[in-house]
Amino acid sequence: MNQVEFASYLEIGKTNLSKWENNEDRIGEQSDRLIRSIIAALREHFKDRIVEVVCSFPHIHKSRRRPRLEYDTASLAVSNF
Repeated sequence: MNQVEFASYLEIGKTNLSKWENNEDRIGEQSDRLIRSIIAALREHFKDRIVEVVCSFPHIHKSRRRPRLEYDTASLAVSNF
């Protein structure tokens, strides 16, 4: 999925998404939850982790680090999820 397509799921501009990807702007707690939900729902190999993802939501606001998701399209691997 390209940047424009993913931004459309979030109903944001690709510029805002780019700022998140490049750590130029902080991802808000609600956006963080939405991003994790979208990825878990759309990627077949994450469907068995949906409960784990949702259970992590209460801890999102307690983290000071900026979430960074890296998706390798060749291997379908996601790191730092």
